[in-house]
Amino acid sequence: MRLRTLCTSLALLLFCASASAQAPKPGSLSYRGKVYDAASLPSELGPVVRTAVESWAPWATKSGYRMDLDPTRRVLLLSAKGDVDAAMGLVVKTLALFDSLFPAAITPGPGTAPGAPVAPVAKAAKPKPGEQPDDVIPEDPESPPPGAPKTLAPSKDEPVTVAAAVTFRPDAQTAVMLIAKNSADYESALAHLAAAHPYLAEWKTEAAGQIGFALGNPLCGSYNENSPGQEEWNPDNELVHRTMALLVLRRFENQPYWLHTGLCWHAEMSVCKSIYCMPYRDGFVSTGEHGGWIATLNSLFSGREKQPLRVDELAIVRGTWDDKRSKAALGMVDFLARLNPRALSGFMEELRQTRELNSRINNADGTWTRNTKYEVANDTQKQLLEKYFGAKVMSEVIAYWTTGAITPVK
Repeated sequence: MRLRTLCTSLALLLFCASASAQAPKPGSLSYRGKVYDAASLPSELGPVVRTAVESWAPWATKSGYRMDLDPTRRVLLLSAKGDVDAAMGLVVKTLALFDSLFPAAITPGPGTAPGAPVAPVAKAAKPKPGEQPDDVIPEDPESPPPGAPKTLAPSKDEPVTVAAAVTFRPDAQTAVMLIAKNSADYESALAHLAAAHPYLAEWKTEAAGQIGFALGNPLCGSYNENSPGQEEWNPDNELVHRTMALLVLRRFENQPYWLHTGLCWHAEMSVCKSIYCMPYRDGFVSTGEHGGWIATLNSLFSGREKQPLRVDELAIVRGTWDDKRSKAALGMVDFLARLNPRALSGFMEELRQTRELNSRINNADGTWTRNTKYEVANDTQKQLLEKYFGAKVMSEVIAYWTTGAITPVK
């Protein structure tokens, strides 16, 4: 483990030991064993943390929730529990895992990794002066992106677009993770979000029918501990899965769904040793289905040694459940993390930049709008996989799944 990651992990664990020393009242903030009023935070926390705390303090005060900030100031945890150590401990472990995979934010340019260049992307026009981030509809990795605001009213044959956003900056927000104790509080939190960000008004109705969500703008996630009809459910897995989702959004914005969700499953397996968060999965889930996903790839892809994996075999479709593709998505993330974890950051940042530029639609007046349904083409994803992980990566992953062999990085 890298020295930086080890030091971070030790600091986080020391925090957990002292977190309950001084329990905060609803709406106040606990940080490194001390409690602060939301209106008088110490200057060391900085404006980013202050924005997150102040945006949720009124709701937390009214709803009876405490706020706890992890020592690295990346995750603000809201819960109604008096003893938050167990929940914060899971956040801590998820942060440590993220740091082991992605040690630092990067901004790669052309030629930062060997291989062929990616397909050219369109040059984007500058947004209008005064355009605000609230004009952007964030995507929820667990449900289809919400539609465009009514003011745009696109026809059914036009791409769904929203007004241009300000430039994305990695690691520029404090992630807010809310553990809602019941449906009433979960829906109240959704109403709080929609009131602060009107473009979420339609999305709020859809999200109310889900067990939880993870948004990139604002950077916020939640799950309902008492969602109706939940069977074979584990709140620890939900917390780890959605915390990883927020950390990925915080660093790399929107990624291909298979990659984003595969990383969240990777976190579940690494921290909880099981998988319980299965978006859009209906019906009975047997006990044996919560583990052994990697092992099943041996039989699922047996006899494929001469037929490389295709990106479409990873491409999970939002709103549906595909057992084989889900296992393949986790298996690919597991393989890439074992093959060359140092390449993951560059790979995902270039995917982000490709999406950022190619999802823009230039307008005649010099402005641009965003196609929220844009997905990076499978061919481009394959090209980037080969660029960062080697020309034979799609064959080597099949060999790994079926034989356990990994070709060393040259």
